[in-house]
Amino acid sequence: MLEVIRLMESKFTVAGFAHPEVKVSTFLANSMLCNMALTLNMPELKPMRK
Repeated sequence: MLEVIRLMESKFTVAGFAHPEVKVSTFLANSMLCNMALTLNMPELKPMRK
């Protein structure tokens, strides 16, 4: 998991995002929530795009 976090953080850094560690955390949290919503057949749990 740490390898994934480091890889994603470096990608966000190269892309020029401010606070890449926050972007990684948000990205992973949304991914987990999306998977749980699909598994539980509860699409209302899926994060909404801003």
